[in-house]
Amino acid sequence: MIKKAKLVFKIPLIILLAVSLFLSALPVSPVSAATGITLSTYTGSPGNTVTISGTFDTVTSGAAIITFNDIYIGLAPISSGSFTSNFQVPVLPRGKYKVNVSVEGSSVSLSEEFTIKPSISISKSTVTVGEQIAISGSGFSTGNISIYMDNAATPLMIANADDTGILNTVIFTVPAANKATHILKAIDITGATGAVYTTFNIIPSIALSEETGGAGAQITITGYGFASSSMITITLNSTALPTASIVTDINGTFIATATLPVSIAKGNYTIMAADSTGNTATGNLVIRQTLSISKESGFVNDTITINGTSFDANKSISILFNNTVLASAQTDAYGAFSAVLTIPLVAQGEYVIKAIDANGNEAIEHFSVVPSILINPVIEKVDNKITINGSGFFSTSNVAIYFNNVNIGNARTNSLGTFSIDVLVPYSPSGEHQIKAIDEHDNQSSANFTTIPGISLDYDTGFVGDAIIISGTGFAAGSSVSNMVTFTIGTVPLVMNEGNIFTDINGSFTASFNIPETIKGIHVITAIDAFGNTDNSAITVESSISSNTSTGIAGEEIQISGSGFAPNKKIDIKYNNTIMNTSPGTVTTSINGSFIASFVLPNITAGTYVILASDGINSGAVNFTQIYESVPPPAVSLISPIDKTKTSQPVIFNWNPSSDPSGIFYQIQVGTDAAFSTLLLDVADLTATTYTMNAEYRFDSVNVKNPYYWRVKAIDGVGNESTWVTDTFIVGSGWPDWLTYALIGIGGFIILILSGFWIGRRMAMKHSDSSYNYNMDASEDTDDTDIEYRYRKQYPNINLDHNP
Repeated sequence: MIKKAKLVFKIPLIILLAVSLFLSALPVSPVSAATGITLSTYTGSPGNTVTISGTFDTVTSGAAIITFNDIYIGLAPISSGSFTSNFQVPVLPRGKYKVNVSVEGSSVSLSEEFTIKPSISISKSTVTVGEQIAISGSGFSTGNISIYMDNAATPLMIANADDTGILNTVIFTVPAANKATHILKAIDITGATGAVYTTFNIIPSIALSEETGGAGAQITITGYGFASSSMITITLNSTALPTASIVTDINGTFIATATLPVSIAKGNYTIMAADSTGNTATGNLVIRQTLSISKESGFVNDTITINGTSFDANKSISILFNNTVLASAQTDAYGAFSAVLTIPLVAQGEYVIKAIDANGNEAIEHFSVVPSILINPVIEKVDNKITINGSGFFSTSNVAIYFNNVNIGNARTNSLGTFSIDVLVPYSPSGEHQIKAIDEHDNQSSANFTTIPGISLDYDTGFVGDAIIISGTGFAAGSSVSNMVTFTIGTVPLVMNEGNIFTDINGSFTASFNIPETIKGIHVITAIDAFGNTDNSAITVESSISSNTSTGIAGEEIQISGSGFAPNKKIDIKYNNTIMNTSPGTVTTSINGSFIASFVLPNITAGTYVILASDGINSGAVNFTQIYESVPPPAVSLISPIDKTKTSQPVIFNWNPSSDPSGIFYQIQVGTDAAFSTLLLDVADLTATTYTMNAEYRFDSVNVKNPYYWRVKAIDGVGNESTWVTDTFIVGSGWPDWLTYALIGIGGFIILILSGFWIGRRMAMKHSDSSYNYNMDASEDTDDTDIEYRYRKQYPNINLDHNP
């Protein structure tokens, strides 16, 4: 079986070898060119030029129509069956496209495949750091494009390709980098494998902080695009400028500061920077007269320093502000000068400061005058006056004044932009506040102002016991933790009538106190809050006396109270300029300068007199009116006898007392009628509140219908009489009324009983019923007083026996 299989494969192989030998033995004859088209390149970017050629085996002449992705791109003549032409790759996104050639008027058509790939280009190939480069491109896939520099991990920027694959032109600023050829890479959405590149060269450059300057001026030189980590030298017209050691960083960048020589003349100069590898860059510097000022804006009356350089040497200089000469100077051997200028009184705005030397060389600077306010004083208490002066505002403009954004006044500037206004410090807590002035054109200035605590008393002098109102402002503001204020007079705590006192949101309070017992003189009232804010005010305590009454009569005791005297001093009391005997006998002030004493009014003519108390140095006086009293004393009230009660004799009269400082006497009267037209008793000048009749004198008996009347009145020591108080009483034989009434009642009762017996007897005697028979007991008493006996005797035929 295996041998048969090998034979099967050998037979075709032998036949194939025999045919090959036969064909190779045939003579060679000419053949026609192959039919098709050829492209000079099969890949490229939009805009690239491609050569296309083709040969037809059945067409010898005519026109070849060329299309790219079905887009007509050209027409080429066919000669001897062939054609050659050029076309530009159309603007299409990245991808494979069909290039087709057809013969006009024929069905012959040939095609090849062409691949579009992206490309980028830049507007400059040699640049300096900081320059801007335009990047454009085409043939990208639609979408975002990331652009990288030197294979950095982070894109330099993100661009975008439209539907045709065109990269919309983007601008980028060349970043700091050393002198070298650098790469730009663009990657679309196909990824890094489809990245395209371009390159550009960075060359060294320098930038000067000032392109013009004067002798002695300081300039800053910044270099870019030099070799990395390389030493730098700076020269001015080939003369080295002294600088600190300069070494470029990894990006070939450096910054150096150099001072121009003070002896340099006016003219054009070249500054050059060179690194250690020979890379150089230059910049132009113009030296001319210059002017510099210590500040470019400020307030009226500010002092500024003006420096000039590179003027003509040893020349006088005039310095003008707003075309008015305000200062002068002299240049030195190098044409430099320095001067001081005070900003004049002008309105808000920008002004020219000019310096001119004697040869007409000049330089200018600009200075802006801005608003400012000055507060005088800058520390004050609430409700006190402060003055606000403004300058540098817009001329003839209304100005609003604000305290913590609350309007407190309005002013108007003059033609020079100044104003002045007095305002009162508004209620505000202690501490720093802002005062601001704003004119109609919104020019404004502010300054800080400090409110400090202040207290005031409604009186600065007073007597012990006087009520004093104390007001406080500018203390710490009240809050949820409550800012309590405490008070002292001297070193002694002072209690307010309202209790604990707390400040409000503006740090204010109002309270009152009574001047406590203290000696005569000036005393300091101090208020301090919980945060240590404090102020004090003085009050002068004067000596004073007062009496318990302002009027009195002779013999009345008057009490005198004194305060505000010296401590532990003997007090003499005078009345009508006469020293009085007092109680206690020796009156001495307490440690607080107070005393209490009394004396008896002497028996002198009615009038107004002075009570005077003195410790030998201090004294107090009070007027006192001594009068003959005209006010009657209070009426008495009667105790007994009252209400027509019967009283025993001798009669005792009792009443409640009256009272009067001048003493009391009583008068009692007894009459037979309410008008007291007939008096049985009239006694006056009684001092006791009871009176007993003489035992030998007895009133006749009377009944309640005709009682006796008695009355009493009070008479004071100066003869003033109270009203009479009247009541009644009766007297009799000594038989009490209740007993009389009782006997009358008993007698009436006995009469009623006897009457009943009599009536009963009469009724029995008239009874004539003979059916009754009364048994008479012979053993019983047969006296006529026996009723049954008498009845049987009178009616013998009557049966009194109840048995049938």
